[in-house]
Amino acid sequence: MKRQDALRKVRTICERLDAIDPHTFPIQPLTLYLFGSTLTANANPADVDLVLVYRDNPEISHSADEITHMLAYEPRLLSHNRASVELRRGMKRVQLHMSPNSIEFWEYLPLFPQGNGIRVIWKPDWHWQNLIDVIEATPAPWSGPRTSADEARFEQEWYALSTADQQQRLRTIVEALKRQEEIFAESGGQT
Repeated sequence: MKRQDALRKVRTICERLDAIDPHTFPIQPLTLYLFGSTLTANANPADVDLVLVYRDNPEISHSADEITHMLAYEPRLLSHNRASVELRRGMKRVQLHMSPNSIEFWEYLPLFPQGNGIRVIWKPDWHWQNLIDVIEATPAPWSGPRTSADEARFEQEWYALSTADQQQRLRTIVEALKRQEEIFAESGGQT
């Protein structure tokens, strides 16, 4: 797809997040991040890659039996899966990863050392349109797709680290992403 179409899909997701009914939507969206080729000068990204940090909606509850049934037989009914389907409705080639409570729990976070290659683009009550406009106008350089050899090398390096070193790297990435949020908030929603 063309980059402008990918960014149109990003805007649609943000608009849908703005329009949710907090009393009935299956989750409470907290922060949306964009990563991958849509952030770059790639004229034809293969897809849109997003990660949504959320928490369960306290106004919606399920019995233990219902949760067990969903986990075992119908995972599509789990709150975060229903929310993902609703947010992506009618759009193809949108990958929406879900991370409960914090970005630090997202399994792919280690792929973004120093927070490079991932951008916070939405939070409740943000003027996110400015961020998307800046991303569209000033894309990061495109260095080509990540190869399976790159991924294997990264995985080998990651698992060679001690648990303490892994945790420190994750903290560094989370701090960099928090700084992104602070910079945008300090600018009054202008970038």
